[in-house]
Amino acid sequence: MSGHNIAGKKVAFLLTDGVEQVELTSTWNAVKDAGGEPTLAAPRSGTLKSYTGTENGETFHNDRWNSRTSRRRPKLRVFP
Repeated sequence: MSGHNIAGKKVAFLLTDGVEQVELTSTWNAVKDAGGEPTLAAPRSGTLKSYTGTENGETFHNDRWNSRTSRRRPKLRVFP
């Protein structure tokens, strides 16, 4: 993410169950390292299940289930 100034900007990760864990976590960490504020958004509330290959991965809490529910809209969107 070098060369991009996303410090202080909200970055929404839009996904659903079945995301490959490394695709979410590596990008999420890169956004945090660049000073961005990552948030998880999904089409339903609750938790999302990830996978590592064909094995079950971690579950992640959905921060927002709909981008319209937040007054502070994300500046960037990520579709892992």
